Amino acid sequence: MLIAARDTRPASCLRRRRASRHSDETSVSSIGSPAAARPRRAAWDAAFTLLARGGFLVSSAQRSGEVPLVEIASPKGGTCRLVNPWPGAAVTLHRDGREAQELSGETLIFPTAKGETVVLVTKGSTPRAVRIN
Repeated sequence: MLIAARDTRPASCLRRRRASRHSDETSVSSIGSPAAARPRRAAWDAAFTLLARGGFLVSSAQRSGEVPLVEIASPKGGTCRLVNPWPGAAVTLHRDGREAQELSGETLIFPTAKGETVVLVTKGSTPRAVRIN
């Protein structure tokens, strides 16, 4: 699972340290606002999975300062609100390995079914597994 979004500082519902080649603090902020997650150091490669409001499992990766994709698992189903991790860019949402919807704006809002996993990438990109050393 790999996912990401912009860092929003007002309130953090979950903080976790991930030991990797470079240790960095990561947070998901989703109290009263859309979920947002991103390593705090833009130059470091990182991958993580965190729990966000609504029971969504948000996974993210960052490589050379770029977010390749965002993956959201929805064990309970419901409407997901995610701060666009690619500000100003159009986003393609994939369901069942196929392009399903195009989204844009500062906050991406989309429905999810119980047990569904969706993947978001920048428009024109194809979701690919990301390996962080």
